[in-house]
Amino acid sequence: MSNDIKVIYLDFCHTAVNKFTLGSFIRYVQLREINLLSIFNDKIRRTEVSERIENLDHKVYDNLDKYGHSYSSLLIKKHINQNVISEIRNLTSNGYKLVVVSAALKYYIKPFFDMLDVNVYHYITSQIEKKGNKLSLDFMYAERKLEEIIKFENQLNIIESVAYSDHITDLPMLKHSNRVVVVEGPNKELLKVAENNNWRIINGH
Repeated sequence: MSNDIKVIYLDFCHTAVNKFTLGSFIRYVQLREINLLSIFNDKIRRTEVSERIENLDHKVYDNLDKYGHSYSSLLIKKHINQNVISEIRNLTSNGYKLVVVSAALKYYIKPFFDMLDVNVYHYITSQIEKKGNKLSLDFMYAERKLEEIIKFENQLNIIESVAYSDHITDLPMLKHSNRVVVVEGPNKELLKVAENNNWRIINGH
């Protein structure tokens, strides 16, 4: 079949890069909106992100691509997980299609992979949505990732899949894939599962 493909399902934060990016990006946007040129604290807990987005001026929506490009260039490139990116390059050179499946945002993920000259076949990411004068977050997390992967796969014939992640919440995606690579990161719970399932583990730094 012409639609037979091999895919890589790649998480982003603490997998492609060794940093949690969503909260950091929202903080970056907030500070740029009030014309501060440096980030004093980019730590925002995951539970705070939706509230922070809802409190942004809705006019920010039109500038998110611009902010995504500058954020990627200034703050993400120094956090590249070279071990993972090297494996992704090898797989894509051998015919695998890269699908980024992340709670992070395409606004800065796409410029990141463009900068590395790595082709992304498809993005399954969180989305900032504009409804009237309000912004909200459609959060791509845990079971939601698998739901969107299944929708994606329904359009194609996936003959092989390999998934990369650092976090236990990605267990549905990992179990769905033919092969699993667990990336060492702050979340230790997934490492125990990986050892029990004889999944491959690679260094996350």
